[in-house]
Amino acid sequence: MKKYRKRFVPDYESKYTYYDEEYYGVFIERDATQRKILSVKVDPKRMRKTGLIEQETYVQIQSINRNTPYFHPEKKYVEDYCYDTFLEQIYALKRLWNNEIKPAIGKLETPEEAGQKAFDGSISDGVLEYDECEMVRSMTSVQRSSEYEYAVRMFYAQFLLLLGSAIEAVLVEVITKKGYTGDKFNRESLKGFVSGRVANLDYTTFETHIYFDKLYSIWNLLKHNNKDVYQKVKERYPEVLINTQVEYKNGDLGFKYLKLNEKLILDLLEGLGRFFEEFCQKVFSEKTNYPEWNTEYYYAKLVDDKIEEVTNPLGLPWYL
Repeated sequence: MKKYRKRFVPDYESKYTYYDEEYYGVFIERDATQRKILSVKVDPKRMRKTGLIEQETYVQIQSINRNTPYFHPEKKYVEDYCYDTFLEQIYALKRLWNNEIKPAIGKLETPEEAGQKAFDGSISDGVLEYDECEMVRSMTSVQRSSEYEYAVRMFYAQFLLLLGSAIEAVLVEVITKKGYTGDKFNRESLKGFVSGRVANLDYTTFETHIYFDKLYSIWNLLKHNNKDVYQKVKERYPEVLINTQVEYKNGDLGFKYLKLNEKLILDLLEGLGRFFEEFCQKVFSEKTNYPEWNTEYYYAKLVDDKIEEVTNPLGLPWYL
């Protein structure tokens, strides 16, 4: 355990209340507007005492050599990490999929539900015999099957179109902040930017580039619907096609040929996170493997959530 030159025991109880960040051992310096966080330091003993952190986190913090009772996380709140920008976009897309798109797909009427509704309606009318009502059920289910499959695939395709656009947008945003000045952008532009920052570095040789390239290949087929882009998908990623033996008809909707499902979407999101990690390490020399407990953001968010919990235990909207 650390020994400090002078024993320092902050007087928390008389100076702070449980409405204050300092009460929990988190000291946040803000700018003049009190909105922007400039730095965060923490008192691990106080945080442990108030239950803000678990024993495991406390032990990890105490393993860091320091000559002060306060712990200063290595990853600073105000530093501009490109990797964080990429991750925020990935997390936002995951939330959109899980909270909005997936539930919306679940609300589509299935063939079984359509058949049951038709059966119930026929029975209640009292005109048809039971066997005839069963036939109505069967015919309605069959008719609904193709419509339902088309609707589900359309949702998947729309999300993948958004995914491709969002990933390209965040790439342009990040490299522009890092000095890119081009009015146009494509993968060749990106290649030139990367080699301009790090001599002879080719991002297409990255181990995780496959995820980025796979998304672009699928995205291009969904956008352009022609034989050329279909052939590229077939050559590079045949596993995403329903049937590689089927001949593509020029101008046909690309999503009819793609094996669209949730696994593909989640695998791409996971893989893109890994690609951006490798990209930021090699292109921007960023450290990306900070443990959560060694970041200022972690403690700022932790104490913010704690104060919200204590002051609004029922989670009521602010206007109630």
